[in-house]
Amino acid sequence: MSKLMAEGIFKFQILDHGIKLTKDNELPMWVADFRAIAMYDSTSGEWSETFTNDDGDEVNFLEADLQTRGHFVLANKDGEDFFHVDRLTKATPWDGQSFRELAELALSEVQVIGATEEGEYNGNATFNVNWIDHIDADPVRKIDSLEADALDALDAKFGRKKATTKGAKASKPKATAKKNEEDKPKRGRPTVGGKKTEEKEATPTDVNKEIDGLIPDGDLDIDGAYSLCVEHGEKWKKSEEDVGKIWIEQGERLYDDRDPENSDECKTLTKAVLGGIIKF
Repeated sequence: MSKLMAEGIFKFQILDHGIKLTKDNELPMWVADFRAIAMYDSTSGEWSETFTNDDGDEVNFLEADLQTRGHFVLANKDGEDFFHVDRLTKATPWDGQSFRELAELALSEVQVIGATEEGEYNGNATFNVNWIDHIDADPVRKIDSLEADALDALDAKFGRKKATTKGAKASKPKATAKKNEEDKPKRGRPTVGGKKTEEKEATPTDVNKEIDGLIPDGDLDIDGAYSLCVEHGEKWKKSEEDVGKIWIEQGERLYDDRDPENSDECKTLTKAVLGGIIKF
């Protein structure tokens, strides 16, 4: 067995799994070990069951036995499901209800797709799984937008100007829509995937200064750090669920399978989460 040391989208076999609690808020977390069996090639759009090693040799994934781990928080403190629950119900026989039933499921024959992301633990690079889906899912993550009727209702609810071309996709506006853009008030929150206006652009230095100004000078424990992130997340129109997802992602990236252990580590995690909230 060797550790999987690459970012990418893979087909995995589940080797072992169980339910643990997060150390900070004791939230239910599904932890699983995976073996890579294929990798998605975004250039060709195909799955490959082999890879080229450092010596230039072509190696089969199963023969290489490359393994990694994933941590998936299942619910927040109010009992509301995170998106991992929906993915697990699609990828495994679990019905999304009993955590005990999930823990006791035999999943050694189950295959899923998932993505690895580079992180760091004790100065060493890690490549843990940060999301999974059922084995036949599209490996290319796509944004599911509301249908035209629902978007019209949303415009009406929030007093927006009705679209000039009914059914036009928001991600690809017509030329007439661009012309009217000058009549709209500038907004401070960037549009995901959209071109930033001059007013929206911010340098990394500006963002870091803003975040540094939010971190208290004194000691900061893990509960205070989380509360601080939730508080400022609300100011940036982020729900606690959004903040919780970013908290878990950044915590795993920085500290892998543990919580920050001192004030400096809590502040480092807080800065990373606030940075993620601003970029979210």
